[in-house]
Amino acid sequence: MNYYRVKLPLATVAPYERAGDDINDPNRVLYINPAVDTVVVLGDLDYSRISQLLTGLRVSDPEGTGLQNFAVSASWTYHQGAGDTIRMLAKHMFPELEQMTVFMYDEKMPPADWAGGTCELRDCSHTDYYKRYAMGRGQQMRDGDKWMVIGRKELRVMELKFRHGW
Repeated sequence: MNYYRVKLPLATVAPYERAGDDINDPNRVLYINPAVDTVVVLGDLDYSRISQLLTGLRVSDPEGTGLQNFAVSASWTYHQGAGDTIRMLAKHMFPELEQMTVFMYDEKMPPADWAGGTCELRDCSHTDYYKRYAMGRGQQMRDGDKWMVIGRKELRVMELKFRHGW
């Protein structure tokens, strides 16, 4: 456990019988290495939750490094001024950020038939939807002909794939 030095609690996805039933299970955790692993957040931009997540990861990291790689849905970039907003978010809430990725998956949950397995970011620069994003809503995430720098590196635009099995 020296390599995967942060334990990230996960909520249970199964529905519960009564409102207020506990969705936290101490056995449902994800061990990560915040210097290497990428945390992917599905759904819409929620500053409060993102701040709590990033602060929790930073505080939980015995080396104090915090999360280096972070991926968010392209839907975060659809509102006016998104590029400046995300850049400011990274600078003030997330100074340790090395690499930010925007992924082409707008749903708030994984696919309904995905019961577990792998979730991976893949290059999609050859696809039509990448090109549409780059010429359309993604324009505000660009500095000239390149993706803007958020953190210490140029933004990556990728697709998020869910696969069954390990």
